[in-house]
Amino acid sequence: MLVTRVDDEGHHRLTHGYGGPPASFDSYRMPADRVAELLEGAGFVVTGRTLQPPEEGAKRPVAGFLARRPETAAPQE
Repeated sequence: MLVTRVDDEGHHRLTHGYGGPPASFDSYRMPADRVAELLEGAGFVVTGRTLQPPEEGAKRPVAGFLARRPETAAPQE
């Protein structure tokens, strides 16, 4: 399961997180469809997907993905 905020593609260099001490990090935003494509490209099968509008005070929607590795055939003897 993967849950993340989604938005138009973009790269942001941030200097703080959610009210904690200063920390420099990169944040990459992308649309929910692109996240699903990346999961499938990595070999996962996306079996479920949700998209919630932004909560009060939030700027971006939240997407949830349920994905699994495909079953592999048992070796034949």
